Amino acid sequence: MATPSVHEQTKRRIESALSAFSPKRQRPSAPSTSVESRRKSTTTVGSVELSGDVNKFRPWSHEDLLERISTYKPYTWLVQSPMLSPVRCARNGWINTDCSTLKCPQCSALLIAQLPDDLTEEEEVRWIERLVQQLQTSHSEACPWKGRPCAENVYSVPLATSRETVDEVCQHAATVLLFGEQLPTIEQPLTASQRGLLRDLIHRVVDMYKTTANSDSAPDDTKVLAALSLALFGWRADQTKPQAA
Repeated sequence: MATPSVHEQTKRRIESALSAFSPKRQRPSAPSTSVESRRKSTTTVGSVELSGDVNKFRPWSHEDLLERISTYKPYTWLVQSPMLSPVRCARNGWINTDCSTLKCPQCSALLIAQLPDDLTEEEEVRWIERLVQQLQTSHSEACPWKGRPCAENVYSVPLATSRETVDEVCQHAATVLLFGEQLPTIEQPLTASQRGLLRDLIHRVVDMYKTTANSDSAPDDTKVLAALSLALFGWRADQTKPQAA
């Protein structure tokens, strides 16, 4: 498969970030769980019996995924391969309990991910590939995580439904505007439609700027759009530097 060009990758990142400023999309609701299904031991789904507390099996939960990821520490997870990243392991239901050791809280299965020191480069690749497969196959047969990892987008921050994210970008843009004429001239990387999404936020940024600067004057729209673009791409005002008078 061809690797996406830098231009294509940048375009995707821009479109993903700007989705925060699009009209809000309703987040899918989590599947409901009846009182009877909140018991431990086994639960039948279709023709498959699932083990453990099925009420705790929530592959759609962003919070649960982050909680599992938080168990991976630099001193207990020594595997350096991106193929076995904490995110990937946690997406398959695993937590890190000991040195390079994974445990499934649902079925209590253990998986040792320690790589031998004497492997050749080719052998290490095969070893890692086998471990990646075991992320799904090492669960017990009745474990709901077996073959049912979290979708990749569960790890993504839900920008499209986060008002706080939009407010944060606007606040950073307002702070950047404090530098006035010291702002650099930037080459605008956004399309006309993307700039239109940012243009809808101009009045909000101006209001925040007036409050922050304790001023009734408003910067022109061009400066506000430039500040929004800088804030959108992660640039922040350095509060230790002198600001425009």
